[in-house]
Amino acid sequence: MRYHWRWSWVVTVLLLGGCADSTRVALMTVLNHGNCQTVTTGVQLIDYGTVAQLRGTRLIGMSNEAGDGAPPLHLIAILPGEYPTSGYSIHLNETAPKLSDPLTIRITLQPPPQDAMQAQVMTRPCLVVGIDDPAVKIVRVIDDRDALLGEVDLRDAASGPPARESP
Repeated sequence: MRYHWRWSWVVTVLLLGGCADSTRVALMTVLNHGNCQTVTTGVQLIDYGTVAQLRGTRLIGMSNEAGDGAPPLHLIAILPGEYPTSGYSIHLNETAPKLSDPLTIRITLQPPPQDAMQAQVMTRPCLVVGIDDPAVKIVRVIDDRDALLGEVDLRDAASGPPARESP
């Protein structure tokens, strides 16, 4: 009986410890668009109105501010630049990276297939990622070639969405 009680206690501790992983940050894809309506490049802290503008639309019946007192969802726009054809897309390499300071988000820019017929138009793919973890202070975005695309300081969110772009 004593052996059975100890064994069940050990199993319970291991199960509870394995379920709570506070070392990871959940990333939400808010927008993944093949041709965003912007000429800006880099990484930016944005609001919901800017998300609508990136899609070529505007907010109707919604405000930029959270109304229920919940912590805000930080929206990070990743804008790698302009490309000569359609078909380029951006993907998160991880949807739950390890919590670090700064938080590093790794992305892959996927070109269109070599044999695909693509429209010969200039496009600007973009990815908007949502982060609602209050422990995240600075976000750094790195592409699949280990090049820094930019970083943003989420502590500046109260004074507006400034961005630091990579040189």
